[in-house]
Amino acid sequence: MIEGVGVAYGAITVVNAIPAFKGAAIGVDLKVVARVKLVEKGVVEGRSRVRGKDVQYDNSLLEGVLRVLEKRIGLETGVIVEIESEIPACGGLKTSSAVANAVIAGVSDALGLGLSSLEIAKMSAEANLISGVSITGAFDDACASALGGLCLTDNREKELVKRVEVPRLKTVILAPLFTVKKSHLKIEQLKQLKTFFEKIWNMALSGDWKEALFLNGILCSLALGYDTSLVLKAIEKGAITAGLSGTGPAIAIVGDVVEWTRKLNFKGEVVETCLRG
Repeated sequence: MIEGVGVAYGAITVVNAIPAFKGAAIGVDLKVVARVKLVEKGVVEGRSRVRGKDVQYDNSLLEGVLRVLEKRIGLETGVIVEIESEIPACGGLKTSSAVANAVIAGVSDALGLGLSSLEIAKMSAEANLISGVSITGAFDDACASALGGLCLTDNREKELVKRVEVPRLKTVILAPLFTVKKSHLKIEQLKQLKTFFEKIWNMALSGDWKEALFLNGILCSLALGYDTSLVLKAIEKGAITAGLSGTGPAIAIVGDVVEWTRKLNFKGEVVETCLRG
């Protein structure tokens, strides 16, 4: 039996890619480790522990990864994967991209393929798209997860337009207890705001990623029906920036507001981490 280990990280949204297929995300220091065993073709098994708790695993993403690996490198095998994740499973923190990245990296390790982080991110985005996990493939998320830093991408072309190093700023994730299925969200309302999101993406491209993250979060929250009060309160308390991550419900707060967030009567996890530059 051939075995390998792959590692990837979570990320937070700077610009949501759904409206214009142009996205931006920043890596955060929340790790995903995938222990991969290559077995006979047809076997697909996944087991997952998220922040120390066993979580029921849907194999559709693993099946998508195997389809991509067969297409890209001719790999014809089954897979058994054990995943250990530090990323809260609430939604919006790029778990799917990180898991796909880690699994592909694990296969690369097992077979000695030497795949680059960018090659892994491209395969990850394709796997997320064909498995139906992501609307755009989330290439921005996959890049931020694999490479760290601020990654600005064209998701339609799977092009990394720009990557920028960022300081390891303190970051707090507010992860609600509930999750929201994308099928229940008003995604069409986001798509109607394409012009605004293109402008926010250009703002991030020019270097104003903190402002872009905030504006993106407010606009996404209003379009999708989330409360913005915690984001606005975080800014009032001195956060550098804050906003909804992905299509939610997770909120990312960048800046030294740890004491304030610890005192919140928040129904969910308050996860302290930092940007991964």
